[in-house]
Amino acid sequence: MRLVLVSPTTVHHAYPGAMAARLDRLATAAAERGHDVTCITAKWWQGDFQTFEQDGITYRTVGTGSGDSVLTPGRVASAIRGVDPEVVHAFCDS
Repeated sequence: MRLVLVSPTTVHHAYPGAMAARLDRLATAAAERGHDVTCITAKWWQGDFQTFEQDGITYRTVGTGSGDSVLTPGRVASAIRGVDPEVVHAFCDS
């Protein structure tokens, strides 16, 4: 199953919240069960690439730079359509 998780932060960001920890547990559990998991989030990694995979989870940014934490509805919707998921789980941890 293709699963998309949408959140402005993950456990990899500088100050993750409790919801980011829950997102990580959900993403990890789904990936370990063989699901195709993509996390759409604000960029927290180094480099010019918009998408990469780590521990079975694909991370995709829709922001314009490394400090951009704004996930605009248009950018998020476009990224979701690009993945063509069967399930979308979205929340805001602020």
